[in-house]
Amino acid sequence: MSAETDETAAGGLAGEMEVEAYRRLFPLAFLERHLRESVRPDARRLAEARPTTVALGAVSSAHGSALVRLGDTV
Repeated sequence: MSAETDETAAGGLAGEMEVEAYRRLFPLAFLERHLRESVRPDARRLAEARPTTVALGAVSSAHGSALVRLGDTV
């Protein structure tokens, strides 16, 4: 195994940790960088929407109620 391959394999988790640390320490810069590249942090293109589901009448005692889910938002 070459040194470059070792570095790539070992850098996977470390790289993810560095990205998470950067996101938390510099949230505005993190988002601006993604916007410059026209990609969202979750890898969606800027014009690509999350999968959406709508359940009408979610609250039986309220008129016009709905339960909406946008992707895996928590």
